[in-house]
Amino acid sequence: MDIMRLLAIVFFECSAVVAAPVALRSGCDPTDAIAATVPDSTPIRVRSAVADGSLCYLVTAEHEGRVLNGYVLDANLPAIVAFETARRAAFREAMIARLSPAADAAPAEAPPVTLTRFPDFETRDLNGKTVSLSSLRGKVIVVTFWSPSVPKTLAQLTALRGLYTEFHPAGLDAVGVAMTGSDRTARAALDDVELDWPQISDQPGLARALNISRNEPKTFVLDANRNVVASDLHGSELTALVSKMLKK
Repeated sequence: MDIMRLLAIVFFECSAVVAAPVALRSGCDPTDAIAATVPDSTPIRVRSAVADGSLCYLVTAEHEGRVLNGYVLDANLPAIVAFETARRAAFREAMIARLSPAADAAPAEAPPVTLTRFPDFETRDLNGKTVSLSSLRGKVIVVTFWSPSVPKTLAQLTALRGLYTEFHPAGLDAVGVAMTGSDRTARAALDDVELDWPQISDQPGLARALNISRNEPKTFVLDANRNVVASDLHGSELTALVSKMLKK
């Protein structure tokens, strides 16, 4: 068989493959509802990856003049393959830089990383409403990380109810981040708890990005520009700081 005929056969077989549809889900659980289905040829931008048992990706797709947001579980999708390739390359470069001290530098223990500005995120809360950090317009924002499997972290979250009730009218906003990628798990933990501020599962991967342990609660106090003013304040200390910031 000559080379031109072989190439023609290969081209015909490849062109005969039908594009598989891509399911955009409402969450990372395989049983979560499919919000939309688009061809795999649709322009898709991967916004973040979430690992919780299986790998899940928050994506934006542009299809028939519409912008669609959802979660994809297919790691073989070309956009996701490209995203993972770039992410692995960036990770390798970061590790090389971290493990290669300057020639004239004396060996020293790496200093702890201090978070100065909280990263923005966009996802859906446990009620299905779109929420992002930049959409919160409070003069002060409290972000609390808690774990559905660790009761003491849930207790720290619910302890904020009095603070929120007192200062929300004056400009306090808040968001709770359940350290799980499953909305179902987070909702189950809050089944008998009523909170008046948004609660999200950590599908954006914030805890992993900020190196926060699932066994310990973590609270950040931010100003209106998402600058981190303080972290891990509780009780009267937290109340005093929020009150002071709102009076400025």
